[in-house]
Amino acid sequence: MKLKNIALIILSTLIMMGCEQMQMLQMEPDIPVVNTVDLALPTNTKWVFLTPTPEFIKTATPNIPTFAPIDGWQKIDTDTFEIYLPERYKGGSIDENIDQLIEYFHSMGEEYKWYADTIYLNPDTYKLMSVDTKKGSSGFITHISITSKPAMPAYSIDAAMSSVSAGLAQGYQVVDQDLIEINGYEAAQIVAEFQSNDIAGKEIIYLIKGDSKMWILTFATGADEYNSRILEFVQIVDSFRIKTE
Repeated sequence: MKLKNIALIILSTLIMMGCEQMQMLQMEPDIPVVNTVDLALPTNTKWVFLTPTPEFIKTATPNIPTFAPIDGWQKIDTDTFEIYLPERYKGGSIDENIDQLIEYFHSMGEEYKWYADTIYLNPDTYKLMSVDTKKGSSGFITHISITSKPAMPAYSIDAAMSSVSAGLAQGYQVVDQDLIEINGYEAAQIVAEFQSNDIAGKEIIYLIKGDSKMWILTFATGADEYNSRILEFVQIVDSFRIKTE
């Protein structure tokens, strides 16, 4: 009887310990896992990591200050962006006025045909084309264009700057480039020199990284006018706002 009682006591103790362990297991959080293949490894290496599902973190929206309009400037307001230009600039948004812009540039004469042809052949890329009616001594037509291209969030502004610099047409020479910030957005600027119809030209290209697109603002002018115009170019860029993408 004593042996039987001892056995029952031991059995009861084991059952109680088992119940406590089950309760502890039930209290452990249930962490979902996904199979994540490390793409950095060679394709013939079969390494698979089990990692918890990452929590989505929303990118903070830049705090963009309100632009104070400058006297004598006009606002170009579209569904996707807005920008201010001096009134002497002629042209405008391509998405909303492409037919009128093509006709307008053709009506201005042979030297403006390039602008009409450019937006006619690239209607989905160009968002704005505008020319300054004020010419310098060299006769170069100062102009501003805005283009946009889809860009994944992981595509860095540094990579975009390198890509644009390398993709400039033959005869362009990059003389300066730098990473900057424009209205809270990651940005870059590229300065390049070139020849156009035997006239020395110089342009500054601004890259602005939006949520899903890379916006490219190009300001081209005569090399002899660049220094006197750069402040105005900076003011125009400062007025640029992305509305939707």
